[in-house]
Order: sequence, then structure tokens, then C-alpha cells
Amino acid sequence: MRRLPPGGKGGRAPLNTTRRFGQQDRIWTNSEFGKLIGRAMAEERQDYILALYLARYAGLRIHECFRMNAAATERALRENTLTVRGEGGKVRIVPIEDDRITMMLQRLLEKTERGHKLLVPDGVPTDRAIAGMQQFILHHRNAICDPTAPDRRITFHGLRHTFATLSLKYGVDVKTLPGALGHYDAGFALSTYTHATEEMKRDAADTIGSVISQTM
Repeated sequence: MRRLPPGGKGGRAPLNTTRRFGQQDRIWTNSEFGKLIGRAMAEERQDYILALYLARYAGLRIHECFRMNAAATERALRENTLTVRGEGGKVRIVPIEDDRITMMLQRLLEKTERGHKLLVPDGVPTDRAIAGMQQFILHHRNAICDPTAPDRRITFHGLRHTFATLSLKYGVDVKTLPGALGHYDAGFALSTYTHATEEMKRDAADTIGSVISQTM
């Protein structure tokens, strides 16, 4: 019988670009992410830890995380990629870039029977498991949020935007990103994140200008 689940690092993300909802910064800092992972570890919530990593380091939506079953996990471990069925049934292939995801997939797979979902306990509706994840973030949000911005309202979905922004930061082409995120409307994704590339260009120009001024 499958056992039911019980009950980062410091510093701000190194990119001064944001995805905003209602003019609020929802991009997670490294410190916020690390603190929430710590809370999940303290409560022995391996399911929540994996979901957080899948959003932060693979860009998955919350329902995409909780939809994963044992067969999909076996395939992911075999191919080192995630086959994700997103909105509208659109399928995308996401490489697993973080070894911690592989480790947690293996660990949870050992506790999951064939045909069962990896992050959803037996007898629990998927939407209730998703709500539990969201409530976990809500419960700890005030304690983990950046103290310099106490009114920020980080959400699980904000991790997906953190993934997208940092992907651009580290060289993913802006035209490739929509496919990695599973967007039907590439124009929406481009309009959402193009501001990030423009801010990167300005940051680079400022850096070059600073170096030149110091050498003159």
C-alpha cells in the first residue's frame, strides 16, 4: 500500500526583472524559496518540495505537477526529461536540469503504486491536494517573504515566472521560452517577458559604462 505523505539559498535572485500582477512583484527571491523549502522539510512534505522544485527549475504549472503519475515518473527518470501535458492537451518535453528533481522523483516513485499520482495521496481529489499546496504557501508567506518588501504576495505561480525570468537571464532565447512554458500564444509569452530582455540590455549597458568610467 502506498504510504500517504505526512502532514535555496540566501540572497535575492540575481536579476532585477519582474513579472508583475496588479503592480506587485511576484518573482521569488532565492532566500524566500530556500526558506519555504526549509519549512516543507521540517514538515516532511516531500510532495511539496518536489512541486516547488518542478515549478522553480522546470517551469511547470501547479496542475501539471500534481497530474504526474507513476508511469510518467518512470519515463522521466529513464529519459531525463518531463513529458508534460499542459493547457488544451498540448504536450511539451522539458529537460530535467536539476539533480534534486531526479532524486525526489525517484524517492516518491518508490512510494507510489502503478496507476497512482505521485503527489496526490490515495483517496484525495487532485484539486484538494493542489489547494493544500497553495494553503501551505499562504500559511508561511508572511514568515518567508523578503522583509524589505512586506506587502509582496508570492504565489506558487510566481515560481513559474521566476523560472522564465532566470531562463532569459542565463541565455534561453526569448523565442524558445514560450515552448518551454507550454504557451499556445507565443505572442503573449513574448509580450510578457520581452521587458526582461530589455532590462538586461540596460543593465549590461550600465555595467559597461561603469567599467569605462573607472578606467578613464
